Amino acid sequence: MRVVTGRASVAAGLAAAAGLAPVAGPAAVAGLAVALILSSTLASTALAQEDPAARAHAEQAIRQVEAALEKRPNDGVLQYYMAMFNAQAGHRDRAIEWLRRVAQRRMGFHPTPGSGFDSLWGDEEFQKVLGEIAANETRVDDAREAFRLPDAKFVPEGIDYDPKGKRHFIGSVTQRRILQRSRNGTFADFSRTTDGLKSVLGVRVDAPRGLLYAVSTNSFARATNEGVDNALFVYDLKTAALRARLRVPEAVSLNDVAVGPRGEVAVSDSGAGTIYVLDPAPGPIGELIFLVPPRRLSSSNGLVFAPDGTRLFVATATGIVAVDVASGEFQRLAQPDDIATGAIDGLYVHDGDLIGVQNVICPGRVVRLDIDEEGRAIRGLTVLQAYHQALDEPTTGTIVGKSLHVIANSSVARVAPDGSLRDEATLEPASILAVPLSRP
Repeated sequence: MRVVTGRASVAAGLAAAAGLAPVAGPAAVAGLAVALILSSTLASTALAQEDPAARAHAEQAIRQVEAALEKRPNDGVLQYYMAMFNAQAGHRDRAIEWLRRVAQRRMGFHPTPGSGFDSLWGDEEFQKVLGEIAANETRVDDAREAFRLPDAKFVPEGIDYDPKGKRHFIGSVTQRRILQRSRNGTFADFSRTTDGLKSVLGVRVDAPRGLLYAVSTNSFARATNEGVDNALFVYDLKTAALRARLRVPEAVSLNDVAVGPRGEVAVSDSGAGTIYVLDPAPGPIGELIFLVPPRRLSSSNGLVFAPDGTRLFVATATGIVAVDVASGEFQRLAQPDDIATGAIDGLYVHDGDLIGVQNVICPGRVVRLDIDEEGRAIRGLTVLQAYHQALDEPTTGTIVGKSLHVIANSSVARVAPDGSLRDEATLEPASILAVPLSRP
């Protein structure tokens, strides 16, 4: 999920999110992250050129990426960020040069409108590079549609599946509710208006314990005079009763939630680069406490527990980190420089590997990350779905049998900061694709 704060903080937040030198003070937190900001026109080069402060931050970001490239000169994600930040700073030739360099590596990068290259969109040379990217990238577009949501204005971000009840649960950013789809294909509200949900992002079922967890935040879209509100909602799966509303007043932008094999719960705060875990000590539900303190991770987004529950894999702006659940210590998974694991939104474990739903750096794709036996390194990447006509800013998914049911066209980029929808007339109901989890 992506969140926008203000013009001046955009580039600084992107730099911090890219795993670069942190920015001291509130700006580092308010800037948010690559995976949260790029859907907004605030990240466009045209706006950066109009706003001296935004352009200055883009220049600062360039310097930070350059410093990072001294340590990882062949890191494709950092090279892509160089193209993006140069575009935002108004350096047309440099931006195209960096983008062409990335395109030649065929790593899956493909800029989309609103992703920081807007002022170059009418540039003939820029469009030529985009054409080369589209012609050379591998297309895997055979996923079938599992189902489609009934309301184009629902704007889903989080989805999960209850294998016992054979139900899907989908959260809405705009309508602040949770929808359920039964095994016979009918839709009904699961949450109630009196629950007090804000935009619903991550949704996760704990079937053995009969619970549903939902991340609620208004950092993405906030009504006038509405204070910041981040919370984890806990529901009874059987009765739909609200069991707990765990507010997190210090959070910036709660994003996703994961459930471990013994009922452990972890929540990401992308805005603060933080991971929370649910501490059951105070009572039946407990409270959220820090596992990873603020500003330690570069846009903590999708997350998933290892099968044994000892580690937590977390998607960040530039790759995947593994967090030790006992100590909170973490380490970026080593990986080849020629694969792109940044900008992953939803993250899942399947047959010993990681499955990621990727956006921002491309129109959207689903990838499988080959993890070594120790869970410390990524050995390779397989594209499970890319360039499917329905893939347009996918967000998250849920494993159902041998497929990942992924929200293909979330429309989250259409959501304005006040919660209204841009270009409503052209909205289409979200399609849920069933992406095969293996390839020959």
